[in-house]
Formats: sequence, C-alpha cells, structure tokens
Amino acid sequence: MNISVSAVEQPSTDSRVWHPVPGKFTEGFIALKTAGTGAHLESSMGRVVEEAQDILAHCHPPAGGPGGNAVLVVGYVQSGKTLSFTTVAALARDNGYGVVIVLAGTTKNLKKQSEDRLDADLGLTELQGAWTRTENPVADEDGEDIRRILEGWKRDRDGQTLRDKPALLITVLKHSGRIKGTAETLRRLGSVVQGVPVLIIDDESDQASLNTKARQNLIKGTTNKSVTYDAIVELRDALPHHSYLQYTATPQANLLLAITDVLNPAYAKVISSGDSYTGGKFFFQDHAERLIVKLPEKDICNPKSMPNEAPESLLESLRFYLLGAAVTAMNDGPRKNRSMMVQASQDTDPHGTYAKWIQDLVNAWSNLLRTGSQASKDQLRSDFEGPYLDLESTTKSVGQVEDPLPPLDELLGWVAEVCTEVRVLEVNSKGAEKEINWKSDQFWILVGGLKLDRGFTVEGLTVTYMPRNLSENADVLQQRARFFGYRDSYAAYCRIFLSAASIAAFTEYVRDEEYLRRTLIENADRPLTEWRRSFLLSKHIRNLSRSNISGRKIKRLKLDAGWITPRGLHLDVQAAASNDKLMLSYAKNKGEKYGRVVATDVYNVTDRRSGSQPNVLVPSVDLDEVLLFLMDFTVVTDRDRMLMTSITTGLGEANSPVDLVLMSDLSVDHRSGFSSSTIESNIFSGRSPKSLSVPTIYSGDRAYKSEQVPTLQLHRITIKDSPLSSGQLVAPWLALHIPGQLASDFVVEEF
Repeated sequence: MNISVSAVEQPSTDSRVWHPVPGKFTEGFIALKTAGTGAHLESSMGRVVEEAQDILAHCHPPAGGPGGNAVLVVGYVQSGKTLSFTTVAALARDNGYGVVIVLAGTTKNLKKQSEDRLDADLGLTELQGAWTRTENPVADEDGEDIRRILEGWKRDRDGQTLRDKPALLITVLKHSGRIKGTAETLRRLGSVVQGVPVLIIDDESDQASLNTKARQNLIKGTTNKSVTYDAIVELRDALPHHSYLQYTATPQANLLLAITDVLNPAYAKVISSGDSYTGGKFFFQDHAERLIVKLPEKDICNPKSMPNEAPESLLESLRFYLLGAAVTAMNDGPRKNRSMMVQASQDTDPHGTYAKWIQDLVNAWSNLLRTGSQASKDQLRSDFEGPYLDLESTTKSVGQVEDPLPPLDELLGWVAEVCTEVRVLEVNSKGAEKEINWKSDQFWILVGGLKLDRGFTVEGLTVTYMPRNLSENADVLQQRARFFGYRDSYAAYCRIFLSAASIAAFTEYVRDEEYLRRTLIENADRPLTEWRRSFLLSKHIRNLSRSNISGRKIKRLKLDAGWITPRGLHLDVQAAASNDKLMLSYAKNKGEKYGRVVATDVYNVTDRRSGSQPNVLVPSVDLDEVLLFLMDFTVVTDRDRMLMTSITTGLGEANSPVDLVLMSDLSVDHRSGFSSSTIESNIFSGRSPKSLSVPTIYSGDRAYKSEQVPTLQLHRITIKDSPLSSGQLVAPWLALHIPGQLASDFVVEEF
C-alpha cells in the first residue's frame, strides 16, 4: 500500500485549532477501504483522509481540556458523507478521542444502514481492539459496561496497559427519548466521563436536530425548544469535552440558525465527491437531454383523482428499467443490484396503486414474452424498441459502459427472466417498517414518497419515476435526488422521469448549490460568524428550508430579467460627487482598455438626435472589473444597498462579460423636467417621437442593451431643484439590464 497520509499542508490563513495526525487506526481503516470488492483508489482515499484531517482540526482539541464547538460538514447528496465521517472517526481514534457518538438516522432502517457501514468500514465485524460499539444505551442496563470500557481506554491512554483497549462507539436513533437516554447514561458516569474527549457525529443534521421553534422565538423573544433539539442540547451538556459535527448535503437550515443557538456551527467544511460521482451537474447540465425525461402534465400524481390505468409514461419508464436490468442479468460476473424508484406522492394511498400497476405489468409482460402468441410478442417487441434505441444511443455517448448492450431480440429473453425475479415493494409508513436486504434479491422496484427521500440509499438505481408535485423548500427538493450517486459505470442506463417544473427546479438548484459550496469554500478558514448569509434560490422554489427553524432575519431579492436601477443616488451630495469622480475615471480607463464604438454601429437602434452626444459602447468588459466598480459605488438607502447586493451577487454568479454603455458619452443630461421627486422613475429617455407612425429619431435609452450579456448603462443626470445643494446637482446613475437566461433570486441576511 503506497498511500501517503500526513498532516495537511497549512494554508496561509490557518484557522485550525490543532493538527491531527493519522496513526495505526487510520492506516488500518485505509487498508480495509482500499482492498477487496468495491475498493477505493488509494489517491481517492488520500483525499478523503486529508479532508477528515481538516474537519477534525477545526474541532475542540482532545488535549485542550473542557470545552466544545460545532462544525458543519457539507457534501453532495449520495456522494460519500458516510465515508467521510467514518474516516473522521478512525482519525479521532488515533488522536485521543475516547468516544464517538453517531446520531444515525430518524428511522430504524436508516440507523441500521449507517451501523452496517460503520461496522464494515471500521472493522467491527471482526474481534479487534480499536472499538466497542453499543447502541441506544440505557443507564440502568448499559452504564456499567460503558464505565468498564472508558476506564480501560483511560488506562490505555495513560500507558498502563500491555495492549490496545477499545474506544467506545455509540450509535443512537435520532429520537428524543433515545438521545436523552444516552445523555443520562453518560451523565451518571460522572468523573469517568471527565477528561474523555468525545466526538458527536450528527448524520443528516438538518433533519429533526434543529429547533423547530426558532422562528417563533425570533419573533416573540422566547426560548422554547423542540424535543429532539432539546435532547441534543442535553447530550452536549452531559459531555464536558466534546465537538459536534453536523453532516448534511443541504446545509441551508444549519446556516440560518440564530447566532446564540448552541448548535450554530463555528466553521463550515466542504467535502468533495469521488471521481465517478454522478450528481446534479452530471444529470442536469452535462447529460440533461439524454437522461432526463419530461412527464406530461396529465401524468402528475393527484392522490384525490387517480386514473383507472397506468399512464403511458410509467410503462415507458418500466421498459427502460427492465432493459437495463436485463443487461446486468446477462453478465456472468458477480451479481449487482439494479433498482427502479417510483416516488409517487407524499400521501401513501397512491403507492399501492402504482405498485399494483407495476406488478401487473411485470407479470403480464413476463407471460407474453414466455408463452404469448407471436403477434403479442411482436407487439411487445415494438413497444420496447423505442427505449432500446434510446439506450443504444446513450451507451455510445454517456460515460464508460460497464455492461455492453446486446441485440434487442436476445435481450428480451432476459427481460422475461428479470420479470420473474424483480421485487416490487412499497416503502412507506403503512404497517411495520421494512428493512431491505439488498443481498437477498438482485432486482428491486421501490414505490413510496417521504420514506424514499432523505438518507435512503437505493442500491444500483437506474430509473427514477417521480410524478410528485414540486416541493416548496430547496433542501427537501434536493434530498429527493436519490438518483445521484456513484453510477458512472452504468449511467448510460439511467433515466429520470420528472415534471417540467421539477426539471427546471433541479436544474436551477444545481447552480444554487454550486454557488453555496463556492461561498463556503471561500470562507472555509473564517469563522461563520464573519459571513453574511447569502444564497441563490430558484424562482421555482418558495423557501430555502423550513421557515420554523430560521433564527435569522432574511430577505428574498429578485434579479429579474429587464432593467434595474437604484432610486436614491441623488440623496447625498458627497456620495454623488464621489460617484461622479469614480464613474468618469472608470469610463475613461475601460474605454482605453477595451475600445470605444458608437453604440448604433453594434446595436439595432436609431439615434438621429441633434445637440446630443452619441451613446458609446465599451464592449465585453471583464466581469471582475465591473464588480469592483459596483462595489466601490456609494449607495445611501437600505433599498439601494439590498439592490446592489443582488446585482453584484447575480453578476458574479452569471460569470459573463458586461457591455458598458456611456449614455451621451457621459455628458451631463440637460433634459428638462428632472426633479428630486421624479428622478427615481424617470432616468430613461424614451422613444422619440412616441408615435410609431412617423420615422424614429431616437430609439430610447432602454433599447441600448444586449440580449446575450448584461448591459450596464452609466448616466450623468442634472437635478435642477436639489434641496441638498446650491444650484444644480449632477447625479451619476446606473441602469443594469439582465437578459432572461441570467435572471436569479437571492436570499440574504438582514442586519
């Protein structure tokens, strides 16, 4: 094993509290992860270990004495967050932590899913001296065992044992009673817990953990707590020396906690995905035309008015799935799961309807392919031919195909075989909670709603059929993307069936997510207390997250397509004078750098005015130079400050050059009628003459724009009745045009 792990190279501004070093437990962990079936590349594991070092280095140091802090860890959906926190646990074991507590899911099957991963990754399936794991401890039943483990670990730490003594790994269902039971168990141990560094890992930390009464507290000045949140606070209070790691792919809720909230993270660390990860960018940017299928509006699930028969789009999705599953079935190598997921609705009643449709179709197609007449077989072959040709195309253009596509006639025989083996299963809250044993069957079709959202891993998922209505919350929408994951080797067989609204929302969310990740990375070595919250938000989504958990005042800003102008640039004489000097200098500099052309030579406009200087275009000015100018421009009203925030944020995300138009070449506009009371809505000179029946003399200021890139107009306007100055006031003014494809919404923190 040639992998090299060492202390992470320190950045120039190092915010690490201490510097963890990998030891024998981390080395053993890496050996497990880089060997056998599903082994990780050594280079990939090296990156994971380095990120784990950085995360742990921002936690309260194990040698630092009593204290604690919270750190937010942000990954992509289905991207390897579990691998990250198991790596952090192994590294913590090497660096003096005696207890790791994992809040491992809000349901039993999610908790079991996490426990299985922990057992496999940390070698707990074998007798060894690194860990002893217990779950949901109760003081009267488990207290003495935990005491014995911790006392042994302490002796080992102090060099009083002949061999390693295990540290304690506790897995807890994220339920208030279970968490309080763990807190009480540890509290009763008293001095035994003193001096034992503890790491709490909260998986899916934005779910259930946060205070659902935070918004109410902000409005009413109260300090009420929701039950699970209160239990986590109790757990932290029971541990004199600990750190609390908040893992999530949707951190919006965590980032909106009140400054005084005890779960408010001190730092945010962003973890990367592996090389073969297929996430939002893969599906909604790189391969959207090939892998995303738009559902007809009539096929969107309405629980109150279900159709009598399965919609054609469901049949089509099932054909795609069975063909891809049949390809895998033909492979002589180790068997691999292939699954389909039907996220029907939040209501559970339609789940049974969809499951019955699917089971009936699978049974009917199996019988027809095996024993039907030749005419029926020919008809079924014709139905499968369209999806087959589509798959044939994507196997040549999307990713590296692990299993090649055989001829259709050969494949249909295997489709019949798969139909006899596939398990169709409802996953919802009806009846006992089902735990899926992925090793028992190769082919699965899961039908559900909420239970198929957050944290649920679907092995070998190829086809997703989601006729659900759009979620109002950005984080809920993203957590539905169970189709993200490490699917590069069979991505050509993946298809995602969504409504038009969901496609638009997911596409824009990819942009929003990347913006947030970049922002957090840029602020990674600064305390989060220094970061003013700022988010992009799709116009198709109402909220960032559940409003009841927000402990901060936030405001939604719209950067709509069309013209945007400040309103109060004339309200401060000194600011106007400073802006005028800045504008003239900036225009001169950019004109010399990028060149000047008469705007009528480029835009489809008319200007035959007499007595006015022509409008001048400075084309394709570098975005960073425009942003620096806008950030130096002085605005004096709260409304204009918020507007400039949305403009600079939106332009920064658009990542586009900007056309700069110098109106009247920045000569002072002497049009009559400008007054301090009307200027806010009157800076644009209109078309002249207004009548369309006579030849145009001037197309109007609003016509001077590009439809491909943003256009920034610079005006200098005379106000003849300014009460703030003697005589006339020259007010520099901005007008920004946003093309339709660059329009955005933002959510920013209000101070």
